Amino acid sequence: MGIGPTALDFNNGVVCRPVVQSESRKAHIHVYVDAIDIKDKSFIDSLKLPVLIFRAPYIFNFSNIPSPDSYYDLYAANKKILYGDIIDTERIKFKLEPYDTYNIDHDKIWNDFITLDRKDQEGHKHAGVNFTVPESGIYCVYIAPPDNQGIINIRVPVKFENEYGNLPYLYYKQKYDLNWPVAIGILLLFKLSRYIRKVTGKDFKNVSQLSMVSWIILIYILIPFIAIVIFQKLCLDLSNIISCSSLNSILLRIVELIEVWFFTWVGFIFALFSIGLGVFFNSEHLDRILTREAEDEEEPKISMLVLFFLVNLIVDFLVVIIQSSPPKFPFYLGLVTEFEKSRGSWTALMVATLDFIYLCFRVVWWILPAGYLLKIKLLIPSIPPSSKLDFDSYQQSSKLLRLTVWIVMLLPVTIGSLLLAFDSYNRSTLEMSIPKLPQPGSESRKIVYDLAIKFWKQEIDQLSPGVNDGDPWYFWIYMIVFVITFLLIWIKNNKGVALGQDDDDSIEYNEFSGKYNQSIRLCDLS
Repeated sequence: MGIGPTALDFNNGVVCRPVVQSESRKAHIHVYVDAIDIKDKSFIDSLKLPVLIFRAPYIFNFSNIPSPDSYYDLYAANKKILYGDIIDTERIKFKLEPYDTYNIDHDKIWNDFITLDRKDQEGHKHAGVNFTVPESGIYCVYIAPPDNQGIINIRVPVKFENEYGNLPYLYYKQKYDLNWPVAIGILLLFKLSRYIRKVTGKDFKNVSQLSMVSWIILIYILIPFIAIVIFQKLCLDLSNIISCSSLNSILLRIVELIEVWFFTWVGFIFALFSIGLGVFFNSEHLDRILTREAEDEEEPKISMLVLFFLVNLIVDFLVVIIQSSPPKFPFYLGLVTEFEKSRGSWTALMVATLDFIYLCFRVVWWILPAGYLLKIKLLIPSIPPSSKLDFDSYQQSSKLLRLTVWIVMLLPVTIGSLLLAFDSYNRSTLEMSIPKLPQPGSESRKIVYDLAIKFWKQEIDQLSPGVNDGDPWYFWIYMIVFVITFLLIWIKNNKGVALGQDDDDSIEYNEFSGKYNQSIRLCDLS
């Protein structure tokens, strides 16, 4: 979700969001009264609206200020009861009573009233507030419009302005980190292009001598990967400079969706590649021309694979969309936390079901190619050597397939485990810096205590480098390592399934199928 303006009103009087401050001191929170709908219009000019801005974990310092969720519920249900203990009716501001021996640092909060912008000096002075955020953290804004002056509704926009722009910090980190996969991807493309030019010649006349693995890596994986990360960066750059929250939200959903879809695409392409090798090694001869009979053997598998792929795309779309649905607590904006876990029994069940289906698809794309490749590896010893492939070639082929199976099976687990360990270490180290709060002496203080600890942990999750970076970095590292390892194993070793012609190979037109049949062989590309 973007960090565009949020409008509070007579039904919702609180909002909390992460804000990042730096030495530039550009980060601020802007609050003002935009419109008032009131029964007696003569009260508009004299209406004063108390506003409180504070850093969320410091809720523990107050003895009388309710937590954001309690404030949200009481504000909508009964303002008179809510205001009784927290509003100073004479000074028209919040009463801040420190808890126990805690002090309230008034330089780090804003507690005053605002009005509609009027021409007189007093009205203009309180027309709004531009609160300079003293330090990075999660900040909450409470408003308390009078409940006894006939207000029907009120609109109070709240703009959280980070020092770098409008993106949530997690997406800003992703935008900044995208420079690495873009640079490495372009470098790999350059190296692979040089290799292809070396194999095929300057004019690409001998393109038939190029390994099929090279084509798969270049055309179906590397180039789309570079295009996607560049497109993601453009979307994040655009989202960072615009303040329209709805457009921001759409752009961020697109960034997430194309990343998830590309993961599915890679699994699909690699599964097709594995089936193709299966056709090749199941042939009676290694240089066998693919006929309609061979195609018919694999058509049901490929058709099912295509259907599986399309269904997976739909599931991916639903998962991304439902994750962006409104949370139960609309005041915790920009926070992906346990605060948002409770939505509704039906929605929660739908989310859990889609997440489970999504996980099942990921497991299938993980196991399927490895299973095909392992089957091929077991078939190799049963194929007798021919005049074109001696025993050493068989051994080399078996080695390459074994390494490929290990890559497919272990690469996702290894990268995921390393990133999880890195994230857990950074998180645990940072959590040691959380202030030691005194144990609560009552049930009401325990609620505030637990909430303060949650806010501290949320600040670590949302605003700390090296924490919560797993998803984008997993995608980038997996794709880059995947490409590099395949280049080293299949191409650097000069072995690969290739399309081509030699003295015994031919391309012939099959009148029955209406297709050209081309020879496939495992060839030495040196």
